[in-house]
Amino acid sequence: MPAFRYTCADCGSNAEVFLKYKYDPQTKETNLQEVTHCGQAEVWLDAEWNEMEGCGSQNIYKQLPRSFGISGESTGSGCDARGYFSASLGRYVKSRKEEGQIMEKAGFVPLSDLGGDKWYDDAVNKQKEKVAQQDALESKYQSLVASGKSKEDAVMETWTAKDAVSGNLDKIYDSSIKH
Repeated sequence: MPAFRYTCADCGSNAEVFLKYKYDPQTKETNLQEVTHCGQAEVWLDAEWNEMEGCGSQNIYKQLPRSFGISGESTGSGCDARGYFSASLGRYVKSRKEEGQIMEKAGFVPLSDLGGDKWYDDAVNKQKEKVAQQDALESKYQSLVASGKSKEDAVMETWTAKDAVSGNLDKIYDSSIKH
């Protein structure tokens, strides 16, 4: 049962609130019980963890705890006694430098080396253009076959030798990512 500290904005009372997980048989999901008002029964507790009455106001807010490391002190830099938590790796590492070394060894390339977010957006847009061109050629082929042409004739009219020799088809059907 997670514990949170809530404060009522109207009466100023502070409470240590233990939230229980509730299972909903209809949705088959387990969710944390919500605190809806000041003095809510079974969850609104004083400093000694005794139930206390509140004013009933719905104007309550959760106080966020300080971030503590193992030593009880936080440097405020995202790095505590365990090191730096890497969301990319899903574990603690000694530093951002070590995170970079592990990621590089695993074959990852920093986005900044590829040109940043603009590179990614450009690559996605180029891929969308290729797919649109492929879809257009496929639609042309299907319409030629539907109009009664043989499949061989439809292929020759859709994907011409001129396009193949000039390299246009290679550009349309190439799916490699270049940076």
